[in-house]
Amino acid sequence: MKKRSILVFVLISAAVVARPGSTPARNRAFVVFCFGLAILFANIQLVKANIVLDPAIGQSSATVQANLTGANDAGVSHTTDFNSLPTASPDSATQGGDSTHAVYSFDANGFSASISQNRVLSSEYAGDNTQGVIYFRATDNTTSYQISGSYTYSTPDFLAYVILSNEGNGVDLFYDQQTLDNSASESGGTFIAGSSPAASGSLSGLLQAGVDYEFTYGYETIAFPNADFGATATGTVAISFTETSVPEPAAALIPALSVICLLRRPAAARA
Repeated sequence: MKKRSILVFVLISAAVVARPGSTPARNRAFVVFCFGLAILFANIQLVKANIVLDPAIGQSSATVQANLTGANDAGVSHTTDFNSLPTASPDSATQGGDSTHAVYSFDANGFSASISQNRVLSSEYAGDNTQGVIYFRATDNTTSYQISGSYTYSTPDFLAYVILSNEGNGVDLFYDQQTLDNSASESGGTFIAGSSPAASGSLSGLLQAGVDYEFTYGYETIAFPNADFGATATGTVAISFTETSVPEPAAALIPALSVICLLRRPAAARA
């Protein structure tokens, strides 16, 4: 991007210098003006967020489970490990009519998962589950995060949580968890991260360079404490990262100074 800005500067400056009636003094001022604009433009471009996986803290992964049958969790489970960026992959677990599907997308600008669950098994403690944990680190102090999540369920027996923690001091930057069982009077509905009574922290904020962070989530439909007639659910969860470069003060001053030069015509030119 900076190379493109410099090229634009060169072309515009050449055209101005070659125009009829131009004077050396005004040409020099205009060249400085264009150069300043090129530097300023190059410095205010949006750049990719500087986020890296942090395997020293733990393995980043996501898991889908289906046909869980209680304390022994006898069902089927698949886990996707995230070892490098970018990555995008679907995953699914299917057994006995139960199924859990997820599609993951993960790069330096964020992680997202799209989830669907179909629980046919209806005995007590039967469940379908999706969960994940991402360990990452920001390498500068200008990276911000934004969290979103929703989980729409057909019956009120579910568990949902979305958490972002600072591994260095153990503080949760964001926390939300909601649980409903089928003894409640509620019917189907939607969990939205940040809207439950347990929500705390902020869905967005600034990260610190060199600090280890852990992002965890989980969505589960479970027949608890009573057997039911099965359930379906869909959801999404995401954490995105953005970073904006701040222009250098000196670069911002060059165009302003150049305008003064352009307005101050030499005495010989005014005569």
